[in-house]
Amino acid sequence: MRWRATSTSREEISAAAVAQVKYYKQRCGITAFLQAGSGRIFVPAGIVGAIVAPAAQAATLVRRLPLVVPAIVNRQLGRRTTWTLLTAPVPSHLRRSTRIREVLDRCGADIVDEGDEILLPSPGEPALRWHGGAPTDRYRPSPVSIITAMRGR
Repeated sequence: MRWRATSTSREEISAAAVAQVKYYKQRCGITAFLQAGSGRIFVPAGIVGAIVAPAAQAATLVRRLPLVVPAIVNRQLGRRTTWTLLTAPVPSHLRRSTRIREVLDRCGADIVDEGDEILLPSPGEPALRWHGGAPTDRYRPSPVSIITAMRGR
């Protein structure tokens, strides 16, 4: 049997992206949005918290923590690979803390600023994928648990 290369149409990607947004909202409790024209899916930071860390650091953290951390692997061309660790909302006192900033800086990590877009894996965005599969529930760990694990590295 001969296989023929097929391309995915824009309509198929769009339909798949709409279904993915619905999954994120209903199953994961993530109020996700679809960017018109690009097919990218995002959630504004604030509703969901996020810490971005270099891949090696994040992989070590995920293995060390005794809980499941929804993690997005970002392999954008020409940039270092990072992981975005989704958390519960990040309280403002953590964002302002100089001690927390020191821990994050030492690890090469950062808290995503409130209001910034956190890109989620989507059919039209091959550079993003879930580590260990997409979340299947609404659980996201406290940002404190992630930062505490960073301290103990």
